[in-house]
Amino acid sequence: MRWTTSGHTDKIESGLLGSGTISLNKTDLQQLADDRVLDAEMDQGQLVSEEIDAGAELVRRLDQYVPVKAAFWVKDSEEKQWYLYIASDQITGTNRGAAYGQVLRLAGELAGPYFDPFLVKLIPTSDPLAQAALDIHRRYPSGLVIRLGGTSFGGMGVDGVYLYPASVATLTP
Repeated sequence: MRWTTSGHTDKIESGLLGSGTISLNKTDLQQLADDRVLDAEMDQGQLVSEEIDAGAELVRRLDQYVPVKAAFWVKDSEEKQWYLYIASDQITGTNRGAAYGQVLRLAGELAGPYFDPFLVKLIPTSDPLAQAALDIHRRYPSGLVIRLGGTSFGGMGVDGVYLYPASVATLTP
């Protein structure tokens, strides 16, 4: 592949699919670059240990304000992104906004590049996802992390679930 520039048009010459030239103007190139960045940002196929650790720390800190009953990462089969679900019997429709305020404040204290507070979903323990997590904790009270892949979880089709131990709020880092 070879890039050339002439005037206001950049050209890509490639032998991958035969010879030829593709002409792109600067707007097209910027859109291509933006799309590549967006694709890289959206390709969140793997949940990395830094995200897991940062999520656990957030759960421990949030538990001081709202007792956390279950915490888990879920990659919905319809989404490309992992979300951290935090379940508490004290999260209701009337105080959910204040609880998210705590999440934002605590995430600011974490101040690391591996945690995005906008990937947190606060749910009541009555939510089907929370019930699924609590059921797993009842069935497997080992205190170990549980990973599930490509299954249904709480009635949701998922590509993956990472379930923190029931005692994550009391574990020391």
